[in-house]
Amino acid sequence: MGKRTVRRTATARAGVKCRRVLGTLAMVAALVVLDAAAQIPRQSGLRPWTLPAVVLAAAMMLVVYGYWRRKITGTPPADLPLARLGPHVLAGLAIGAGLQALTILSIALVAQVHITGPNPPGVMVAPLVNALETGVFEEIISRGLLFAWLESRWGSKWALAISVLFFGAMHFANPGFSTLAALGVAAAGVLLGAAFMVARSLWLPIALHMAWNFTEAGIFGTALSGQHAPAGLFPTRFSGPPLLTGGEFGPEASLSGVIVVALAAAAMVVAAARRGQFRARTGPGAASDNRSH
Repeated sequence: MGKRTVRRTATARAGVKCRRVLGTLAMVAALVVLDAAAQIPRQSGLRPWTLPAVVLAAAMMLVVYGYWRRKITGTPPADLPLARLGPHVLAGLAIGAGLQALTILSIALVAQVHITGPNPPGVMVAPLVNALETGVFEEIISRGLLFAWLESRWGSKWALAISVLFFGAMHFANPGFSTLAALGVAAAGVLLGAAFMVARSLWLPIALHMAWNFTEAGIFGTALSGQHAPAGLFPTRFSGPPLLTGGEFGPEASLSGVIVVALAAAAMVVAAARRGQFRARTGPGAASDNRSH
């Protein structure tokens, strides 16, 4: 009887692990499909239904993620707290827009800047759609899925480091990628990861990511992570070496842009530490590691 019980227990555990793996793969596949679907309306030209369609796709991504957390992992989606939706979104929007504006200003202090406009407000719709789709998809994958899983196994420090590498890999193939671009993307990854730790909510990094992208492309009309510069409300062009302007990749690949984001990332990491949000390893082997110390 003892051996049969052990076998049944082992089989049950294997079944749970298999269900979680398959469920996670299905969730990621669903997110990829929804992300691809969100790109169709914005790539086929703006229509009256483009923005509502992308909003619906982004909402469905959040629903799929919440379902996966509750039904597959067996834990409620505590990182999507509706009670903190408003405050976290407002804070994220303010931080993202403010940092981007500060980046543009810092470049203007060391390079020649040419600002025209304003253009019709309609030019901001395409960047808004892109920011919404990118912000929700990348933050669910990078912070909601990868960071949370890594943190549960190896603690916050390793989760932050590895998720930053993953976030950088997502931008590696973009046009104009350079050493400074890599540093800028890494700093942004630390900032977004630390923002998730501070709030323990995806709303803050999603809103921060969206605001950064929208302000860069929708307001100032500059290149965004190597993507073609849109018209923007106030088209901004820089004259000077890529070291100072960011070149083809965009302002986040400029020296001053890297410094601005790195300082913000450092401040966010300090805030997370002061709030006691750096968590220790809790996965397999954690107990033996803790006893050794």
